[in-house]
Amino acid sequence: MKSTNPIIVVGSGPSGLVAALLAAHRFGGENVLLLEEAPRLGGLWRSFDYGANGRFDHGMHNYFECGVPEIDDFFFGFFKQGECRILEGADRDFAGVFYQNRLQANSPSIDLRNLEPSLRARCLAEVLNAAAQGHSHEATRAIDFAQQQWGPTIAEKFIAPILERQFAAPADELGKGAVDLTALRRVILLDEPEMRQHMESPEVRARLAYPEQRNLPKAYSSSRRGLYPAVPGLEELVSRTVNALKALGVQIACGKKVAGLEIANGRVSTLRLGSADETEVLPCAGVIWSAGLRSLSGLLGYRWSQTTPGRSLTLVHVLSPEPLNDRGLHYFYCYEPGLATFRVTCYRNYCLQPITQSGMIPYGMELLDVPNELAFARAIDELERFGLVSASQKASLVCAGSEAMGRAFPMPTLANEANFHCARKAISDQKFANVSIVGSMATPGLFFQPDVLRHAFATLNEFEI
Repeated sequence: MKSTNPIIVVGSGPSGLVAALLAAHRFGGENVLLLEEAPRLGGLWRSFDYGANGRFDHGMHNYFECGVPEIDDFFFGFFKQGECRILEGADRDFAGVFYQNRLQANSPSIDLRNLEPSLRARCLAEVLNAAAQGHSHEATRAIDFAQQQWGPTIAEKFIAPILERQFAAPADELGKGAVDLTALRRVILLDEPEMRQHMESPEVRARLAYPEQRNLPKAYSSSRRGLYPAVPGLEELVSRTVNALKALGVQIACGKKVAGLEIANGRVSTLRLGSADETEVLPCAGVIWSAGLRSLSGLLGYRWSQTTPGRSLTLVHVLSPEPLNDRGLHYFYCYEPGLATFRVTCYRNYCLQPITQSGMIPYGMELLDVPNELAFARAIDELERFGLVSASQKASLVCAGSEAMGRAFPMPTLANEANFHCARKAISDQKFANVSIVGSMATPGLFFQPDVLRHAFATLNEFEI
């Protein structure tokens, strides 16, 4: 490095941790400083620790291979045999959905095979027609994407109501990202023998799900693996990553908020930390920003226009003395109107040692728009509705803890997506020579972990100071 000042990575979520690792290997760990505003590192990989009652994640989180060996080898190399579970094949990502008052374990895609025969035939004809035409243009609205994906009947009768239930907003005000965030890329219309006849068409496979996920032909299944620590809590992955960073010489500081930037000759030369009353000045050789577009664009003077606030999210962590009737699922979504659950996580089905020190089995639930003080009662009522417990079993369930996360549930409205676009432009207009952006929404539609980490790798390869 030509400069004696450090490269500063701002934010320590998954993309920030990966950026710090990559920067340390490229520029030397002693030349990298990782800053985090929160008291602890890890972002959405952090866990809630309830002592003898176990650790719980921020909903369902595993590490899935991103397809970049330099990154995947980091994380898989942190664990020895028996210290984690490797998830692959049919057990890689075993998900379901509660839809039309039924828990589907055959697929997380909504199953429409029970439609009235003429309606099912019409839906199938429209899907095959859509597959033949492809996407004629890049849709920005969720409802337009759904119509291009499946035709008008499925889009309007099934997809739109689910989107409105999930986001509490009209479907025509939601951006295309709402479809991805709701795992609604495919639907089921065909039984296995019929579906096998269409498997050679990538356009059909992009629209119709195989009806029995465990029977999906190997040629069409993902070869990428997942990883989860032996004991619940993805924070174990964070701890091992932090140890690796320290061994490389990376400096780490928590509780540090960037309050301002000093810019000279197209470069960020200094970060100002703290408040107007108490500040700390850090000269830097370059900045890798993983703490969100809103915070960085705000420091540059961009003011977001009126946004649609996210729905309030409460995490409820449930303990059971015996396994629930979870069908072996790792997790499942809920699309049922009138219920508050977004997703249920079943740790015992993907964790080697799920039993807590208190001898209980952990389950996690993400509830929308339910006050924290009412969340546990609502959660166990909905577990009964899902068929995971009987009325008599509910009294045996224990609340390990519940966490009010504020308005943390993503809200992919067109207005919010427009704000992200303007924020990206406000940053790119600066033409910084020594600043790179990584993390969720750094580019349009960038949200899921493997994509975020691949983007971080590509960005760090081009990063110059």
